[in-house]
Amino acid sequence: MSLSPNDGDVIEYLVAHGAYVEAARICVERGDLRRAITLYERVWRFADALPLAEQLGDPALAVRLALEAQLPARATELAAAVASADATTLRAVAEAFANRGHAFEAAGLLERAGEPARAAALYRRADAPLDEARAREAAGELREAGLVYERLVARGTAAEALAGRIALGRLLGRFGRHGEAARLLQAAARVPEGRVAARRALCGPLLALGHRSAAVEVLARLRRDGQDVPTSPEELVAIDDAAAVAAGRGAVATGSGERRFHVRRMLGAGATGRVFLADDTLLGQPVALKLLQAGAGDAAGAERQAYLRYVREAEAAGRLRHPNIVALHDADPARGLFVLELMPGGTLGERLANENEGRLSLARVRRLALDVLAALGAAHERGIVHRDVKPANVFYDDAGNAKLGDFGAAHLADFGQTQTGGFMGTIAYMSPEQISASPIGFAADLYALGVTLFQALTGRLPCLGPDLVAQHLGEVAPAPSTLCPGLAPSHDEVLARALAKAPRERFASAADMAVAIAAWPSVADAPALAKGIATLPAPAALAVDEERLVGHTGRGTLWRRRDARTARDVLVERLDEPLSAEGLAELRVRAAAGGPDVQRVLRLSLDRREIWYEELAGEIAPVASASSDERRRLEAAGLGLPLSHLVRTPAGPVLLVVLTVVLTAAPVVSPSAPA
Repeated sequence: MSLSPNDGDVIEYLVAHGAYVEAARICVERGDLRRAITLYERVWRFADALPLAEQLGDPALAVRLALEAQLPARATELAAAVASADATTLRAVAEAFANRGHAFEAAGLLERAGEPARAAALYRRADAPLDEARAREAAGELREAGLVYERLVARGTAAEALAGRIALGRLLGRFGRHGEAARLLQAAARVPEGRVAARRALCGPLLALGHRSAAVEVLARLRRDGQDVPTSPEELVAIDDAAAVAAGRGAVATGSGERRFHVRRMLGAGATGRVFLADDTLLGQPVALKLLQAGAGDAAGAERQAYLRYVREAEAAGRLRHPNIVALHDADPARGLFVLELMPGGTLGERLANENEGRLSLARVRRLALDVLAALGAAHERGIVHRDVKPANVFYDDAGNAKLGDFGAAHLADFGQTQTGGFMGTIAYMSPEQISASPIGFAADLYALGVTLFQALTGRLPCLGPDLVAQHLGEVAPAPSTLCPGLAPSHDEVLARALAKAPRERFASAADMAVAIAAWPSVADAPALAKGIATLPAPAALAVDEERLVGHTGRGTLWRRRDARTARDVLVERLDEPLSAEGLAELRVRAAAGGPDVQRVLRLSLDRREIWYEELAGEIAPVASASSDERRRLEAAGLGLPLSHLVRTPAGPVLLVVLTVVLTAAPVVSPSAPA
């Protein structure tokens, strides 16, 4: 039915005569969905109103209508769809369930929203004692949780008594009542259904009681049962403790009791906390869980303030969402829990320890420096000083990109320690102003990066001790080329400026330092292997607003350009004609394969006439000339598309996605100039 703007009284007329359905349909035509829902509800047509609420994007209203329409399965589906929503939305959906007698589903949503105390009350109403006790633990109501577990042990079903005995054993261990905990868990371990869980929980009390040999035997029995457990009971206890803290994040929105995080193993430990590999069921991917040694609930006074400063800076850095900053997916400051992007490539510290003589190639150091400077530039623009740049805080993803992590951790260095004891672990990378407790600015991060690059280039630190404080404050670092003759004067010049004692004598910004490092040589020149194919020329230092013509690609021109966002050079192909649908499909395949063995496609403009590619330095050669080892590596990339040439980089062969056929000398121009 089509109405003109003058038909405004039609709906009132229909309502006055009881034609609610017809009036609701006219409201839908006009786009007044909320009034249509109200009209449908007046005649109990909840099923007709439900899709309108979904169209509005109001999950709480949609759940209420689904329940009114006697469609509980649909209501559960709607709740599951908002499992990752904000706390306000989760609370609203929970209220919709609770107001219609679905206490169990409402409790699960409130757990997800971070309200375990309210969830516990609803679980009690739903007669779900195990879930109630778990929620009370998460809310810090440990005594009340223990009483629920005790009732289950005494009067519950066999399954409830077993689960209660294991949970009570864990809880008593938290209170230091290790003897009672061990007895409960030993009894639970005699029941086949509880054997694995009880034995895992038993290791902690046994270690606390000084019975390490018994804990080792329990670990051996778990292995004989086919369990994938660590090699030491201490590590098993650390993993289970992490799982217990992570469990405080609450159940999934269905209230099924399934936990968001499944902790797999410990990745590492440091002065500020431990990091674990975990599967995140909410994000659907593996993550790194960092648990701080000193949580917010344990800290007091100055330590509490240091902890809060750390949380603020860590969360601020996580919000940057920069490609060279380790992403912070989530945080629970109350428990000292941080959910971080998993970095499977390890740390720079690990790479230096495993490399020959502790050095990286010139190309890898140059790329490392530009990656970290891009991260620091983004952080500094937001007023964030890292304070702890060092190899252990530089991480690599599986594509070899370096990312800076652990922002704000320097604030935790003095937890329970003297000032000297607190910073001795990273003093080798600290700027003079940090050591002398002077005001700290962005230049402190550039100094620490200078120390890190010095180490990556030479295999040693600029200050070797034993008096590191005096050396950082007063001794000039040696020129890197005196320690590694293959280095260029530009390496000496950049690091001398980065390591200047006075902050004002260092680079003015991360971008300025990146411009200087972009001029570093990466590999020696090599002759071309085929007529018409040349080695890409070594990049000249470009300002952010400059670019240089490199050559022609057969369908357009190729330019070298400085990317201001990442402070790195990229190759930009400007097409004579917009990319066709077939060309777009092929580009998507090649972009998906980008990585260590295939040149990365970085960006496609909206008009499909400009494609950005990763810049590669090295010798270009036909794929046909690849050795058997190179061919096996390139075939493993699995592109399935014909590519004619590769670049032999220091890290190995890389398939070229864009090929310069004719090289052309041209002056530097501005990006706004026509191609």
